[in-house]
Amino acid sequence: MKRLETGNVRGISVKMQEEERERRDNYQPEVSLFDQLSAELDPVTQEMLQNMNIPHAKNLRTIQPIVKV
Repeated sequence: MKRLETGNVRGISVKMQEEERERRDNYQPEVSLFDQLSAELDPVTQEMLQNMNIPHAKNLRTIQPIVKV
């Protein structure tokens, strides 16, 4: 199917190519990042998720980035 990424391939129907493209576009992982036990985020990302009203944002932990001088 990698050959389909570059364009039409002889002997493969356009319908099959469209179905493959649609399947890739609609991919959803079985386990969401937010379903993990915990994840560490920087404060900006945490605020962004809260502003987007992501319901699982409570499982995420905010850490302060270390700035080296």
